[in-house]
Amino acid sequence: MGRPGHLGHLPQPTPPSQQSVQSFDYTALVAASAELQAWVPAKVEAVVQHAESGAALRLRTLAGSAWLHLSWHARYAHVGLGDAPPPRGAAAELYGFGAQLSSTLRGLVLTRVWLPTPYERVLRLAFAQRAGEAEQPEAELVYECMARYSNLLLLGPGGAVAAAAHQVGQRMSSVRHVQVGAAWEPPPQAGGLDPESCTDLEAWRATLCQLAAAAPPGKPMTVQAAAVRAFRGVSPQLARDLAALAGVPPHAAPAELSPEQWGRLHEQWCGWQGRLASGSFSPTACAASGTYSLVGAHQRAVPAPLAFLHAYYTAPQQAEQAGGLKQQLTRAVASAITRLQKKVAALQRQGGEGDKHGATQKLADMVMANVYRIEPGAAAVDVEDWDTGEVVRLPLDTRKTAVEAAEELYKQARKQRRAANQVAPLLAAARAELDYLAEVEVMLAQAEGDGHLAALQEVQADLVAGKYMKAPPDAALADRAASKAATKARRAAKRGGGNGAGGSDLSTTQRDYRRYQSPNGLVVLVGRNSRQNDELTMKVAQPGDVWMHARGVPGAHLVMRVPAGQSAEDGDLSFAADLAAWFSKSRTQGKCDVTVCDPRHISKPNGAKPGQVMVRKERVLVGRPDQSFAARSGEAD
Repeated sequence: MGRPGHLGHLPQPTPPSQQSVQSFDYTALVAASAELQAWVPAKVEAVVQHAESGAALRLRTLAGSAWLHLSWHARYAHVGLGDAPPPRGAAAELYGFGAQLSSTLRGLVLTRVWLPTPYERVLRLAFAQRAGEAEQPEAELVYECMARYSNLLLLGPGGAVAAAAHQVGQRMSSVRHVQVGAAWEPPPQAGGLDPESCTDLEAWRATLCQLAAAAPPGKPMTVQAAAVRAFRGVSPQLARDLAALAGVPPHAAPAELSPEQWGRLHEQWCGWQGRLASGSFSPTACAASGTYSLVGAHQRAVPAPLAFLHAYYTAPQQAEQAGGLKQQLTRAVASAITRLQKKVAALQRQGGEGDKHGATQKLADMVMANVYRIEPGAAAVDVEDWDTGEVVRLPLDTRKTAVEAAEELYKQARKQRRAANQVAPLLAAARAELDYLAEVEVMLAQAEGDGHLAALQEVQADLVAGKYMKAPPDAALADRAASKAATKARRAAKRGGGNGAGGSDLSTTQRDYRRYQSPNGLVVLVGRNSRQNDELTMKVAQPGDVWMHARGVPGAHLVMRVPAGQSAEDGDLSFAADLAAWFSKSRTQGKCDVTVCDPRHISKPNGAKPGQVMVRKERVLVGRPDQSFAARSGEAD
């Protein structure tokens, strides 16, 4: 029996906030180069440009395989390693740059990784037909990590630029041009001294003190700022780490430090240069500040630096992208709901519901029954209502006889009946769309936490397919890339012979459902969007499982997997019902009725939107959202 809670979550680095992402500095690039030496030589099995500013190379050695990630994003540029393949199906896969990378590098061997210029954030990777120092490289990758000027370039055998993520022309820069066909030139060196030029304590101390003394009046310079300004390759985070290891306040002025503090700080400075020379680092991380150190300034050790760095920079990038997409989708859904509400109101005015034609025909019958009492030219007549027994006054047209007035009412009733027959289906369809959008709205409101970008992209695809929002500019490319990725996945599954389980089990391992474990160890799956709800209910759920949904309100579909020969006990049912209530519009209520049924009693009407189903046989439990595991664990998503 497992412990109730989440399933399938591995320890991850604490994601930094988008405002406090630590820059990928020169020290990080040296550490990346040092770790990549273990992957030389390695065969390049695949190359994918999975994002507009990111590419990944699948490397394989005798010891194993991994994905080498190279990101030239303006804020999240980094080099990293990961076991999981990059997300497929993005429009960027069909960009010309990614296609050229793949056609050139696939099948070659990574033979060398080095930094061509000391204290500059430039990394070069050489690729040849076979491993060996004597092999001439067929192509090279040059990775330049320079914030918004970051770039990735593919060089041919002669060192000319064959392709570039960003080309830089004369109008864009007067300092350095990057053009396809031209020879690659290193970026201009950053200002400052070479750190190796000041190995002596006194000379190093004098350099920092002189720089601080030259600061403008009223703007004192700290020892951290002086180190960053004076020497190339020194980032603010590195200066803070060295000061912390030396026990020196980083914001102290150089003139305030004692000789002992200067001695300890210089010792750490020399230690940093020794790490650069040897390629031996002590990667650590701090969960509280969301920062990391490659010189051991924090308590928690990081066993795999490149894997950690990839997760560190990817998480906030995806969260930023997901946050922007979520806002866009929320606006689109709100606009669509407003339009549909107006449409429903208009259809109701046209007689789409109610019994207006019946009431009109009743008036005509009452006029005909009192023809003998109506005087010619009368403006009204008082008659008895057959249903209530009360006397009602019927208005009449003084220009028409009583029979003509009754015939006019009969004609109006027939017209209202025809309108009702025509409008009623339209009204039902509009209300079904409103129900669907209400569920999407709830899903979006609860899609917080780390964003789950893939789930939001599925919502976007559904909204575009339903014509609730315009397709993004690169939608056609994305569709083609997604189709190619799906075809490759199916072929890989056939070659691998599946996973030995049913198709539904395969779906649960590949999809990003919310996953929990009941008190008795049963797996509980919760959909993140309408498409996942549809798949959970119609494909994953099997007879004998338990299906749940908050009753009468929009919410997520929940499936509790029950192995053959077992049954869900009361504790499991209560656990799942509380989750179903939490992931619904009744989250803020004290309790909520939850529909429970066997999946065999669920069907999907023809033409229904994703996530809309029909339940034939149900029972009701009471779910308490605030007592769910998700609520008690402080989960937002």
